[in-house]
Amino acid sequence: MNLKNITFLAVLSLIFGCQQNNKIDKSETDNSPKLQLDSITKAELDADDYGMKTYVIAFLKSGQNDSLPQAESEELLRAHLKNIEKLAEDNTLVLAGPFFSDSLYRGIFIFDVRTVKQAKALTETDPAINAGVFDVEYKIWYGSGTLPLINDLHQQIQTKNPSGD
Repeated sequence: MNLKNITFLAVLSLIFGCQQNNKIDKSETDNSPKLQLDSITKAELDADDYGMKTYVIAFLKSGQNDSLPQAESEELLRAHLKNIEKLAEDNTLVLAGPFFSDSLYRGIFIFDVRTVKQAKALTETDPAINAGVFDVEYKIWYGSGTLPLINDLHQQIQTKNPSGD
């Protein structure tokens, strides 16, 4: 399996971040899971009256440096995943994941920041981006203010850590 596929498989399973006290509950009349929010307000989530807010999406694209020796590629992958974990722990990275295709676009980061300048500062901490494995394209996006809550749910079902820790 090449670095591109390994990176995408590993990053797909990385959705970290917010540590809110949430739980899934099934009501007696409905068998579908219901998220019960414990004391979370739209102000805490920085949501507007529509329950929405802005994020910055960083599209990771194939970079110029795609023919590194295997050992260097593996080291960059580990450093890339560690950086993703750190950004998620800092609650700036809401969501990360790969695209499964051989296209120019390799994956995405969704940052809980308001400006492209803030997102660029965060992606500049990524060793794979700095090494030219990925280039980045940024877009401001308006989405649900509850998006950061998905990370707590993900951590409840995650059984393996892709960076190996």
